[in-house]
Amino acid sequence: MTGRPEWVGTILAVVGQTYAEITPFGSEIAQVRADVMSLLDRLQDTVTATGDDDTGNFGAAERAERIACNSREEVRGRSDTLNALVRTQGEQINALVRQVKHLQSDLHGIRGETQRRSTRIPGMAAPPRHARGAVAGTPGALDCAESAAR
Repeated sequence: MTGRPEWVGTILAVVGQTYAEITPFGSEIAQVRADVMSLLDRLQDTVTATGDDDTGNFGAAERAERIACNSREEVRGRSDTLNALVRTQGEQINALVRQVKHLQSDLHGIRGETQRRSTRIPGMAAPPRHARGAVAGTPGALDCAESAAR
């Protein structure tokens, strides 16, 4: 007696035969594994490139938004300066008109004229008030305070 039952030999023979049948598949499995890993590497490169593109695009969009907000603030500042200048010039013109009216009144008195002519100076109407904040009120305008909070 060899010390092993007969059925163990049968099982070992079947396992050996099965191993012989699947051994050629080992190299094919290794090739498939290499192909899958190569495909995963290409997909990872594509995802990374897409992420880099998106990061660049978002950065450009944020920069454009900052430029727009800064431009709006600059325009608003210039608008305020222009409004102050127009207001000051209007006050100066009104003072000059009052002086001219006073001088005309004195002149009429010196000449002895009893009828008072119109002292209105043509074209001296007060300029319309500048529409402050017109840029901020446009449809689709960026809310700079909101974007700064982000």
